[in-house]
Formats: sequence, structure tokens, C-alpha cells
Amino acid sequence: MNKNILLMVDVLSNEKGVEHEIIFKALEAALASATKEHHGDEADIRVEIDRETGEYLSYRRWTVLEDDSEDFEFPERQIKLTYAQKDHPEIQPLEVIETPVDSVDFGRIGAQKADSVSRAEPITSAVSATVSSTAPKRSNRKASANST
Repeated sequence: MNKNILLMVDVLSNEKGVEHEIIFKALEAALASATKEHHGDEADIRVEIDRETGEYLSYRRWTVLEDDSEDFEFPERQIKLTYAQKDHPEIQPLEVIETPVDSVDFGRIGAQKADSVSRAEPITSAVSATVSSTAPKRSNRKASANST
């Protein structure tokens, strides 16, 4: 259990008068940003915090594109359909493959990022872009570490 995350959410919620879910989303974005710096700035990273335990997992994501897509510009976060179907035969264009990656330590880098989120005025603006942004259709498929 990661009590530090749960404690931080409670403290920020009480101090700022913001719902827990908004703070969790902001922390997920902050941890994803820190993880992205660790794995390369072009990587697409998603962090998922368990709301009950405070434990979190990080995933590197690749959006599947048609082989002849003119939008294929970022091999760090995009994969062509033919390659994706080698490990995921049912996957379709615009779905996302996620591969678990090492998470950053919340106590060090994560807390620094989260602190910058806590100073945002108001905190809801710190998450609004993340929560309201349109993301590619998410697949429930999880990839092995050797999927690229």
C-alpha cells in the first residue's frame, strides 16, 4: 500500500476543497510526466493509481496505425498494424497497445511533480487538459515487453 499517495490526496482535498478524483487524475498526470522523462520524452505513458491502496502502475502506449498511414510520424508512440498484429492478431487501427514499464518512485520524482500540481491555482485547471483531451480508442489488450 502506498499511504503517501492516499495521504497527499486527502490533504490536498481538504486544503483546496477539490474532489479526490480530480486530485488522483492530477497525480496520475504528474507521475506519467515523470515516467515519460525517464523513458524518453516522446513516449506515451499512462499511470493508473488504485484508489483504495495508493499503488500505481505505469504503461507505455503505442497507437496502432494502418501500414500506409501518412500520420505515422512517431515510432516512439505509434506502431504499424502489421507489426502490432504479430503479437495481437485481433488489434485494429487506432487501438492502443500498452506495455507495463517501471514506475518512478513517488517519494522522489513523483512527489516533486505532484507538489507542482498542488500549487496550481485552481488545481482543477491542472487536470482539465488531461481529463478532457481526446485520446485514441483504448484497447484492453496488454502487451508483453517484447511487443515492438
